[in-house]
Amino acid sequence: MSVYENEFINSTFSRCSIQVEVQLFKSFCICFYNIGLWENFHVYCLNKFASAYVKCIKIFFGFHKYSSVTNMLQQLGLPSFDMVLHNARIRLIVLPIICTCLIIVLCLCHAGCDMTACMRCFCTCVCFQVFSLFFIVFLFFLLCVFVCVVLRGLIQINKERKKERLKSLAASVN
Repeated sequence: MSVYENEFINSTFSRCSIQVEVQLFKSFCICFYNIGLWENFHVYCLNKFASAYVKCIKIFFGFHKYSSVTNMLQQLGLPSFDMVLHNARIRLIVLPIICTCLIIVLCLCHAGCDMTACMRCFCTCVCFQVFSLFFIVFLFFLLCVFVCVVLRGLIQINKERKKERLKSLAASVN
């Protein structure tokens, strides 16, 4: 959203209460479609976009140019640009899991079953998927810890061998 459009919206909705303005901003200005797929943009471009996001918030809600961004976002209850980007990326990961579970549940449930049983199956499937995802992350964490411990041991052994070599060299020189 450009600054010109933001000033136009600001002049149009300037008489509204803060709650209405926040709802309008959430509805029309935070809808970044496919933001979860923004992987190929340089950090420079994302930083420029984040600064434009903050500038639009300051103009739309009438904050001073040098107002604290954290205080401003906390006051209004709006997410930061990094949070909007993070939530979109998480949704991009979680949504296919939920859709897959829903398809499995719909295929397993027969035509005569009641809806509560289907929802129970769906919740069980989602919980299983989330649990398995956390379990995989936990296993990866344990693997990383194991590798770090092994590497630390190898480094310690290498240091001891070097000390022994230096002692033997010093003894042979004397």
